[in-house]
Amino acid sequence: MSRKKIPEPKKDKKKVDDTEQVPLLQEQTMRGIAGVLFFVLSIFFTLSSFTNEEGHNMGGRAGELAYRILHDNLFGVGYYLLPILFLMLCVSFFKSLQKRLAITHTIGGLLFFLSSLSLIDILVPHSGGIIGGFISEPLFSIFDIYASIIILFAFIVISLLIMFD
Repeated sequence: MSRKKIPEPKKDKKKVDDTEQVPLLQEQTMRGIAGVLFFVLSIFFTLSSFTNEEGHNMGGRAGELAYRILHDNLFGVGYYLLPILFLMLCVSFFKSLQKRLAITHTIGGLLFFLSSLSLIDILVPHSGGIIGGFISEPLFSIFDIYASIIILFAFIVISLLIMFD
């Protein structure tokens, strides 16, 4: 007589990988760090727009370079929106520590910045830098000045609602 083989319990086909990545920091901690970084960037861009008595940029060499590239070329007068934007993102990230809206808040901040640059460029021609002109010129050619201002103002309000939920 032969013995019946008892089937072995089926093993889970998923291999347990010892190298599976476990996040080092919790998501809330990462948002807190991002909030602090946005605050530091706000201060840096504010300092970079000032010079001291000796004529040195208060943001150092990096601040002088950032100011020259961002103010004189890319954003124009909209450079002064950067500290405001980063401060709003800082508040927004700290406010969202209990929620999962960090990416949404960042998109809202980007929408705020681009809409504001375009609005500046429409109200004071060539003051929004390359980026503001890139967005405002097609908008202005399609909708004319008043409709463009209303549309951009609406985008600014929408972006603020997104950022502060």
